[in-house]
Amino acid sequence: QFRCQRNIGHNHDDTNSFYRFKGGKWLATEREGIGLDETHGHNTLLIDGQGQYRPVAHYREADEFEGSDGFIQRTANTAHFDYISANATNRYRQIPGMKAVNREVLFVRPDYFLMFDNIEAGEQHSYEWIVHFQEGSEIENNWIRGNAGDEQVLGVGIISPQKFSINTGVDVLPYVRISPEQPMANVRFLNVLYPTVSSAWQVKPAVTIVDENDVALLAQLKMQNGSGRIDEVIFTEKPARNEKIGKYVFTGKLAAITQSQELGVEKLFLLDCKYLKDDSSGIEFIKTEAENATVEFSFDEKTISIFGDVTQQIVLYGPTIETIVLNKKAIQYTRRGDYVFIFGDTTPPSPPVGVKATPSEGD
Repeated sequence: QFRCQRNIGHNHDDTNSFYRFKGGKWLATEREGIGLDETHGHNTLLIDGQGQYRPVAHYREADEFEGSDGFIQRTANTAHFDYISANATNRYRQIPGMKAVNREVLFVRPDYFLMFDNIEAGEQHSYEWIVHFQEGSEIENNWIRGNAGDEQVLGVGIISPQKFSINTGVDVLPYVRISPEQPMANVRFLNVLYPTVSSAWQVKPAVTIVDENDVALLAQLKMQNGSGRIDEVIFTEKPARNEKIGKYVFTGKLAAITQSQELGVEKLFLLDCKYLKDDSSGIEFIKTEAENATVEFSFDEKTISIFGDVTQQIVLYGPTIETIVLNKKAIQYTRRGDYVFIFGDTTPPSPPVGVKATPSEGD
């Protein structure tokens, strides 16, 4: 009886790996060549020193592969942000007790990438996060300087875990491996990938964890180039509900807040977000009942530009706003005090709790 077989002789065990290219140079690259298919030669994860599952021989029956797939979970794109999440849990099926091996990447265009790996298991394991460079690397506190030649540099800023060890070596290409200091069941890797050039290396961002709990992690990137810009990003393992993290109260999956000393909040990128509040000032940036909404808000002194599929009512903080533009088209709105109401009934709903209602223009 004939049974379906697959040939994976030229396949690589590189689920959730990444490349980075800029200025004619590979900033982050991988091994190339026949027989160089193992996970440790790629920019992904090792667990207990093991790579991803592969049948013993290249030619095996199809049922050998059942339950060993990796897959893309979610993508999102707006004017200034790109997001992708991918699940590699089944790719480590040979390791007992693995519950989750997920990677999320947020591209804050055109400046940097944030890579969040959430790993959960039923028992303790050793974990290694791998990146390869073209011309070696240098370690500076919680930064790795990856050299690519012709002044091109990829900085890897280690945000989580806060206590880590670094191992360097060469497996055809120079590599760096980041690990928690000791084995653990669950771990979060959060790294910033920051492309730059040698002459600007000293003004790379300062990267830190502001707060972390079982549900969420709040990271901050403070630019050192004189712009006064501070970016804060909330990552959650699954959508949070009224979660207090740092100075924020958050309901959603992910939030990125870009702000400056001069203008305050300039951009918000929100994934499945229904509520975001700055608890220190009492400002509720957004309040909505929209489901699974991915949206970006860009603010200047008098205009909010919105990018995304927005069809349900949204309440936004906008005390000086005069114009709202949705996907490059001006739309109507209603104002109450410092808040603007988009969509919904013609009669505006009650304002957020704690916000004094004032008549809208023309009332």
